[in-house]
Amino acid sequence: MKKSNLNTPTGKQDEKSGRDSGGRWKPGQSGNPAGRPPKEATWAQIFDEELNLVFRNSGVSTKREIARRLIALALNGNLRAISEILDRTTPPDQQGSEPIDLSEFAELIADNYSGEK
Repeated sequence: MKKSNLNTPTGKQDEKSGRDSGGRWKPGQSGNPAGRPPKEATWAQIFDEELNLVFRNSGVSTKREIARRLIALALNGNLRAISEILDRTTPPDQQGSEPIDLSEFAELIADNYSGEK
């Protein structure tokens, strides 16, 4: 088995290794000179980039366009869309504290929401 070449025969550390005679890194030296590899993009970053590409030509922000479509689904009676809106707009400590009449909610949105802004 070949012996490690960390130390020279004189007992001094090899200049290329960047370590001192005790095996510790010298100031300004690193065991990873290329640095930490870049992190991969998160799912949120990937979706945001892709959605921005889709809506860039219309000049409408991604979040605003999704909100408009979600509201349109809710107005058409889509319960999942209604639930999603309530989850996003009602503070957690108030969820489920009192029953909500969804017909009044839908009417309120219809009266106050205009897709043209």
